[in-house]
Amino acid sequence: MKLTELEGTPAELAEYKLLIETAERERPAVNDLPRPKEPLKLTESGELPQKLVAFIDAHLGAGADREYILDALRGALRAGPEIEAQVGSSAKTADGLSTYVTLVRRKSGVGALSYLEPQNGGSTHRVPLTECARLPWREA
Repeated sequence: MKLTELEGTPAELAEYKLLIETAERERPAVNDLPRPKEPLKLTESGELPQKLVAFIDAHLGAGADREYILDALRGALRAGPEIEAQVGSSAKTADGLSTYVTLVRRKSGVGALSYLEPQNGGSTHRVPLTECARLPWREA
């Protein structure tokens, strides 16, 4: 039997428990994950590709809302057939993949429109200058 003594506030102990559960979560096989820069689109039935879901599950951080992240990806990919999700490569991760999903619009010349990071549930969005005039919150 192994006994570990932990000290900390209830909030710190709860966070530690989430981190341990995340670390112990079963990781998908490498073949189940997308290849770097593989274009990922919705399936014929309008669902996320299984490789994209497997990537999210493998990189989901403690406390991140899985369904919120998956819904955000579904919504972005439904915006048009030219929108694709991609996962980059990284030498710093065990599976060789980056820690975020990039949303791109093919042939737009803009590059990435959004970055979604399942580790912390955060996202970054880039708006091209040509689109700024259409934003509802722009200054008059």
